[in-house]
Amino acid sequence: MPQISSGSNPVPKKVKKKYSDVDPHEEYLAAARCIARCVDMFCNIDKTIDIGMLLKQHELADASEDKDDVIRSCQSCTSQKARDKYQQNFKRLLELLPDLKHLIGSSDCKKTVELDKVIGKMGYAISRTRSDDSTRLKTHIGHQ
Repeated sequence: MPQISSGSNPVPKKVKKKYSDVDPHEEYLAAARCIARCVDMFCNIDKTIDIGMLLKQHELADASEDKDDVIRSCQSCTSQKARDKYQQNFKRLLELLPDLKHLIGSSDCKKTVELDKVIGKMGYAISRTRSDDSTRLKTHIGHQ
């Protein structure tokens, strides 16, 4: 068994990481960075979720009058190309974050507040990722 000397260089104790230092939404932030780098650099998470839910309602609408209302609300907000982009982003978002389904569309006030926090943090993470990436690119293309 190795001996520890009682000299001036004691062996450092293991530092326990405090769980309060870790963001509880880190999984969401990692997914936001992934979306910015791999899916859509200019993804607007809030709008993606809103339009994604509208399109999901469109798919699930049974009554023709409900379906017509949903179709009109989808058509009034974006072009077909933009709807396709939002639907693809929404699909990727749910693939990366399956737990997000529990927050989206919930009538629970706490989950709604939690979703708002998550969306805000994810939007900020996407913005920071885009900014960091473009800053790194400037040095490679000659702008300083």
